[in-house]
Amino acid sequence: MSSWLVENTGIAAIDAEALAIVERAQPFAAIPDDVKDDTAVLTVPFNFGKAPAFFDVAPWDDPGLKAKLNSVCRGC
Repeated sequence: MSSWLVENTGIAAIDAEALAIVERAQPFAAIPDDVKDDTAVLTVPFNFGKAPAFFDVAPWDDPGLKAKLNSVCRGC
């Protein structure tokens, strides 16, 4: 297996971490037997920016969501 950056960020530490993430994700699943070519190319985008605002609050802490779940699950 090999990995490389399609586009670098210009920040060596972030580029290195993106490659390290791929290394830590191994081992990957085998290519299925019905695939005739024994190679596969997988492009994985990484975004190291600030998470969107909806991550600022855990969804299970949202009172509206709790009320809806309780009405459906009856407290489950």
